[in-house]
Amino acid sequence: MTKNGKPTTFIAREQVSSTTQVKVWARAAGRCTLCARSVLDSRSFFHTVLTGQMAHNVGATATHGSPRSSSDLSLKERSLEGNLLLLCPDCHRMIDDRVNEGLYTQELLEAKKSEHELRVAKATNFEVLRRTMVVTTRSRIRGTNTAISEREVAEAMVDAGLVVHVNDGRPVHIVIKFDDDEQDPWVWDRGMKQIRDAIRELKHTGEEGRVDHVSLFPLAPIPLLVYLGSRLDDKLSVSLFDRHRGGQQNVWCWPKPTGTSPTFQVLKQSSPGSETEVVAAVSVSGSISHGDLPEDLASLPLVTLSPATGRPAPGLIGSEDALDEFSQAWRLLLAEVEAQWPQATRLHVIAAVPASAAIRMGQHRMRDVHPGFVVYQRTDTGTYSATPEIRD
Repeated sequence: MTKNGKPTTFIAREQVSSTTQVKVWARAAGRCTLCARSVLDSRSFFHTVLTGQMAHNVGATATHGSPRSSSDLSLKERSLEGNLLLLCPDCHRMIDDRVNEGLYTQELLEAKKSEHELRVAKATNFEVLRRTMVVTTRSRIRGTNTAISEREVAEAMVDAGLVVHVNDGRPVHIVIKFDDDEQDPWVWDRGMKQIRDAIRELKHTGEEGRVDHVSLFPLAPIPLLVYLGSRLDDKLSVSLFDRHRGGQQNVWCWPKPTGTSPTFQVLKQSSPGSETEVVAAVSVSGSISHGDLPEDLASLPLVTLSPATGRPAPGLIGSEDALDEFSQAWRLLLAEVEAQWPQATRLHVIAAVPASAAIRMGQHRMRDVHPGFVVYQRTDTGTYSATPEIRD
C-alpha cells in the first residue's frame, strides 16, 4: 500500500486479548488508575458507554514514537496484564504526551498501578470489612475552626479495613458540633449536651440492629473528649483515629509501627490517706509540672502518669499499640487512686494528651466505682480552669 506515492510501513503490535482486558478492568474496579474517576459512563438506564482505555506502561512497540518504549520486553509481554493500566482518556493523553515524558516514568506508573489495585482489593474484600458508624467532630480550638473531610474519613476507613455505614444507598455518619468559643461561659454545658444527643442517636441505631461498631475521629478540647469517652456505651465496639503529623499522605491513618511502643509509668507523689480529692497529672504530648497546678489543688494528693523513658512530646502515641500502652497505664492510675485513697470522691485531671488518649481516659472511668472527674482546660494565659464534673 502506498501513500502519496510512497510505501507505508506498518508497525506490528500485539493485540490485547479480551481476557486480559477484563482482568485489568476488574483489578482497577472500573476506575482510572491515576485519578480514580469512574470510566463506566452511565448515560441512561438503558445505555452505558465505556470510556476507559487500555494504556501501556512500556510502549506497545519499540519504535521511537512509542511512549516509554525503551525496554527489553517483547511485543507479547507488552500486551500482558502487568504492563497495562486502565485510564480515563484525559490521564491517557497526559502520560503519553511528549511534554511529560520525564515525569510519568515506567517506575512511577508501575507504583501507581500497584497502589490502586491494592486499595481496590482491600476496599472490596467484603469478607473482612466491618460495617461501622462514623462519628466526627467539628469544633473551635483556640479560635480556629477544625473539621475532618469526607475524603480523609474514607481513606482512613479503607486503611483500617472498615466500610462506612450506608442507609438507602448513602453513607451516613454523625457529626458532633462544638461551634462555641472556648471563652463562652456556656461552652462546656452546651458541648456536653451535644455529646449526649449524639450518643442517644448512636444507641438508637444500635438498638435497631443496624450497627455495632463506631469509628471515632475526635477533634475538640480535652475536657469534652474525656466526657465523650465516658458516655460511649460499652456495648459498642469503638475504633479510635488520631490526627498525626509527619508528612504522611493521610493524617488520620494510623502509621505502621516502626519499633517498640513507648511505655508509661504511674508514680504516687503523695502518701496514701483519707483525702476525698486527688489530682492526676498526665504528661504525654506535653509536660505537666507541680507548678502548673491551680493553687487550690497544690495541697491535694498527686499521682502522675508520664513516659517511662524519655520526655513527653507530640506524636509519642503514634500507633494503636502505643495507645493501648497508655490505656493500660491510665487504668493502673485509676486503680492506684482507688486503692490508696479509698474515700476519694473527686479526681482532678490535668492532662496534656492527644485526642485518642483523652477519649480512652473517659472510656475507662467505671461508673459507681471511680470518683467523679473534674477535667481542666488550659487557658490562653497558660493557667488551667475546671470544667463541669463528670459523674454517672
